[in-house]
Amino acid sequence: MWCAAEVSLFEIPKTCKQLKADGSAIRAEIAQLPRLEETLQLDAYGYHGGYLPLLDSLPEQPRWTLELRFKPYISLSQVILVPAIDHRFGLSGSYGFPKRFRVLSVDDEGAVEVVKEWMDSDCPDPGRFPLILDVVQPKARTVLIEVFSGCEDGGREVFALDELFGVMGATAHQCDKVIAGSEYASPPYWDKEYLIDQKTSLGLPLDVRREALPKNEAPDFSVVFDAQPPNGCVIEVDLGMNQRLGWVTLFPAQAPDGILIPGYGFPGDVRMEIVRESESGQRDRIRPLPKKWGRLRPGNNAVRLQGSDMAGRWLRIYIKDLPLHNGQPTFAMGEIHVSRLQETYPIKAVALEGFPAGAEAGAGLMMDGESDGLPVMFLLDWLDRIEERNHLSSTLAELVEVEKALQFRWKQFWQITGLSLVLLLVLGALSVAVLAVVQRKKALKNLKWRIARDLHDEVGSNLGSIALTAERLECDVRDENSREDLIDLLLLAREASASLRDVVWVIDQTSIRLPNLIQKMKERAERVLSGIELVVEMPADCPDREVSLTFKRHLIMFFKEVVHNCARHSGATKVQIAFSVSSDQFKLLVQDDGCGFNPDEIRDGWGLESMQKRAKELGGEMTMESAPGKGTTTALTVPLCALLKQTDHLYKTSN
Repeated sequence: MWCAAEVSLFEIPKTCKQLKADGSAIRAEIAQLPRLEETLQLDAYGYHGGYLPLLDSLPEQPRWTLELRFKPYISLSQVILVPAIDHRFGLSGSYGFPKRFRVLSVDDEGAVEVVKEWMDSDCPDPGRFPLILDVVQPKARTVLIEVFSGCEDGGREVFALDELFGVMGATAHQCDKVIAGSEYASPPYWDKEYLIDQKTSLGLPLDVRREALPKNEAPDFSVVFDAQPPNGCVIEVDLGMNQRLGWVTLFPAQAPDGILIPGYGFPGDVRMEIVRESESGQRDRIRPLPKKWGRLRPGNNAVRLQGSDMAGRWLRIYIKDLPLHNGQPTFAMGEIHVSRLQETYPIKAVALEGFPAGAEAGAGLMMDGESDGLPVMFLLDWLDRIEERNHLSSTLAELVEVEKALQFRWKQFWQITGLSLVLLLVLGALSVAVLAVVQRKKALKNLKWRIARDLHDEVGSNLGSIALTAERLECDVRDENSREDLIDLLLLAREASASLRDVVWVIDQTSIRLPNLIQKMKERAERVLSGIELVVEMPADCPDREVSLTFKRHLIMFFKEVVHNCARHSGATKVQIAFSVSSDQFKLLVQDDGCGFNPDEIRDGWGLESMQKRAKELGGEMTMESAPGKGTTTALTVPLCALLKQTDHLYKTSN
């Protein structure tokens, strides 16, 4: 049997194709097998053992027992259990079939042998299909059924069974006597005698239709009477020669107008006689068959009467008690089947007595081997083929489930593949877009780098030339005003050159680190304060922390103001700069020995207001101490947490 999980992914199409082919072949086989029709059992449901409380464990003694005895000449080879049907609420599954039980056989000497038992595990629910068990004990004539656990129903346990057949050789035999340990009797529905009454939920043992019926032709024999025949009627079947009777099976007919009437036209009283033919060809001894039919209507069941191996040529069937249909007595019969073992006796002729005139014209329908247009079958052959159909149907259902599972896997594979392709396309498009953005940014960065280098090379060179020229002219010019202008020009050239270097440095960096920023501030001071004694104290252990561009801009501009004031206004000969970094703050201290000033007389050109605002924007604090003739000390304290602070505020500088 196929297993969906064991089929590799790329073998799925081939496997599905094979499964379809196997399924088609099985369907073709099933189409040639008889089907189990819907039950039309309206009474005589079988044996009901009654309800018992649920038990948590298996009892030591059986809760229900059945003893079924057969005729002394019977030696059982098989036992057939027909499940009862749940007729409640339109259900058609099995009802009351036991879970834990055993079937025993008993021979003439009382020896008991287990036929089959389910004591360690539950018996699988057979549904509507009969359970066929082989009996290996020779001369077994009694069957014992011991039920330890029934079927759970509504919080209780129940045991029920529709019919039991005993098989000897190739023939199913009716049980002779039933003894029940307990039962729930409610005729005409439940009774232990219904376990051996030949009325089951299985329906008629008919094969599949081989060819279409002629239009407007009734498949079964049917006659309507004006009144009940006072002396009954007789159907005489001519077997052509003396034959030993095994079984006479009567198949009920179907209503000719298509109305569903189980057991349509079947008489309520049927008895039979077998007439022997003498050596001279005359009618000789007449013997009645031991069993007659005088029970309820058979419904959708064949009536089997045992011939007890009596010999004769003419079988006379006496019928009485015709059912009324549409207010008129009606007789109908699908087929009269006479057999012994597995041999069907051909019927040479049928004669009718007590029937309306012209009825014999259709009597051949009772001997054509068909009922309702379907070939009649031996019960055991039919059960075997029904079981084969059930097995094939189960196999087909498994194939269909495997095919569905494989198709789901295949569909899921393509869904995942399609989704993956879409994701790959999206990722590819995003990658192309990101690559384009990266390349564009790289190109812009290269452009900025080239511009910065060009500025550094061209503008920086020019600024350097301006500074050199200003220094040379400063020595040659005697006019004090012109000399001051040249000093300012020299300072501006130095500051512009330092700023240009800062721009080039920032462009070259992917990120600005605090140690590098302090180093650049030191280099700026060295360039701007050229000619002045400069002492710079660097931090002993500076943390390598990232600095935002905004923080860098405000700190550089603040430092630029301080250095500019030292170079331009203070007239200092010595400047001391100290950078210090602690665990939580950064501190800048700039001290010069210049002329100093009175803080109360703030001059606009010194940019003190701008410095205060930048210190506040940095989240820090600026202090300034100065006095005329005593130099100036400027201190800035900033918390380290402000290094990554972002702001877009701009302030005008003094230079």
